[in-house]
Amino acid sequence: MCAQWFSIFVQIRGTSCCKPISLRIRRLRLMEPLENKARNITSDNFFTTLILPHMLKTKNASLNGTMKRKRKEVPKFVKKVKLPLCDTLLAEHDDITLTVYQGKTIENVLLLSSLHPTVDIGNNYSKKLPETISFYNSTKFGVDIADQMARKYSVKAGSRRWPVNVFYNILDIAGNSWILYKEFTEKKLTRREYLQQLIVVLYSAYIHKRKYKSATQTKADTTEESAQMRKRIHYDSLRRRTIRRLEDSQFLEEVARWLQGAPKVVSHLCNQFQTSDTVTRNIGQGCERSTTSAQDHGKALSARQHRQKMDPQLARDLAAVSRRRIFRKSIYRQLGEADL
Repeated sequence: MCAQWFSIFVQIRGTSCCKPISLRIRRLRLMEPLENKARNITSDNFFTTLILPHMLKTKNASLNGTMKRKRKEVPKFVKKVKLPLCDTLLAEHDDITLTVYQGKTIENVLLLSSLHPTVDIGNNYSKKLPETISFYNSTKFGVDIADQMARKYSVKAGSRRWPVNVFYNILDIAGNSWILYKEFTEKKLTRREYLQQLIVVLYSAYIHKRKYKSATQTKADTTEESAQMRKRIHYDSLRRRTIRRLEDSQFLEEVARWLQGAPKVVSHLCNQFQTSDTVTRNIGQGCERSTTSAQDHGKALSARQHRQKMDPQLARDLAAVSRRRIFRKSIYRQLGEADL
């Protein structure tokens, strides 16, 4: 079973795409290659309506497909009927047969067919499958197998853009051409090996195009690209060095600007580190080391000693600020906006 023809259905609310007439036209587009060829169309409950068999009859085609019980054309007694297990109920309208089969104790199956004017019960006495259900099972499995084969080796990735998802789906369906390859070449090649060769064929042209650039490209363009690359590398290295070289006063001023929710903590930090010569902060781990001048203090005080001398509420606020790791994000954001 191989996918031969498909159409993209885009439903936009508030436009003509949601109107029934437009939906019927879209359904008929799918069977354009099969017009006037006396073929049968097997559909699921998304496409099957009572009007569709009449439209296909003008194209010399018949319909066999499941149907939603919530549609308006379904009789009310069919919507509420509860049959014994494996029993069948038949309804007829203009040479179109509606089969209700109780396959499970909780729910039943509705199937509309213009191919079977009369319905016979099969020889399987355990399930008592009607002829319409048996024919549907024998034809509908091809679509399920095609979906299963496409999902087994899929290239899909998460994306919110629907054109990208459609492109991924087209690639998955293209991989199913392995069936046609085996049919015409009669070579024994597994589907995995065929997909690997198909991938090489698809991307080889683009690799060749990127590797060997066009002859019309001038040397100035290449020089400009390399200059932009060097500028980008220089900017990244300069940003990292600037973070390491921040002095204590500049660092605390920037922190005071960023931390609007903890002004008391920042002002206390500014007072504590006013006389410090250098401050080294390991951002993300919350550890601090300060070296004060020998003239003002005899020796350095650790961060833990500083917190012990603080007010308890201020110490808790400082610990919360350190745990949230907002220093790292604020510095990178500020340096990204500045002109270095």
